[in-house]
Amino acid sequence: MSEEKAKDRILIVDDEPLSAAALGDRLERRGFLVKTLQQSPRAMSELESSAFDAVLLDIVMPDLGGIELLEVIRGRFPKDQLPVIMVTALNDSGDVQAAFQKGATDYITKPVNVDAAAARIHAHLAAARLQRETIRKREIAAIHSVAITYNHEINNPLTIAHGGLMKLRRERPDLAGHPALQSVETALGRIHEIVKKIDVLHKDATLKFDDYAGAKMVKLR
Repeated sequence: MSEEKAKDRILIVDDEPLSAAALGDRLERRGFLVKTLQQSPRAMSELESSAFDAVLLDIVMPDLGGIELLEVIRGRFPKDQLPVIMVTALNDSGDVQAAFQKGATDYITKPVNVDAAAARIHAHLAAARLQRETIRKREIAAIHSVAITYNHEINNPLTIAHGGLMKLRRERPDLAGHPALQSVETALGRIHEIVKKIDVLHKDATLKFDDYAGAKMVKLR
């Protein structure tokens, strides 16, 4: 029996509880998992602590307005990572334009046509996944090219350094066991192992990454 596809998780942020609950209920009937929030300031902590696939964000809210919250969200979640669809009244054209300038993915109008909204959500989720996959493929292609270059550029001087070390051992046997010489030999051995691991990268399509100082670092196996 095939595994059931995981449901997409949607966060609805709307200060009108009845409106949010009604929209959430209708979206759940169309296969989404939905959480609703009435307090916009809580949205970021919810997004940070739980994994959501998209956000439906009302433009007009007290405390922290939809456009202001959108700007905060975009400071943490780029478009390809989290689609944000604004929910607006028909006469909010100026706010819609401002929302797009702040990074909105799309907008839907009230009263919400749920079938149209669900179709838009599915389309944007598919587009975001495709964009993430495209970015990942480009990253892997770039890493493969760098791996081939580094392997070539490091191997040549490494071979020369190792040959020089062997020559020194032959010509100066009295230096055998010298701490400095042993340190150089250990360092060259370590570099040789790293080069072998880098050589594997350009043949590997399933690269894994670690976070290092806010950047991605490829795991060397």
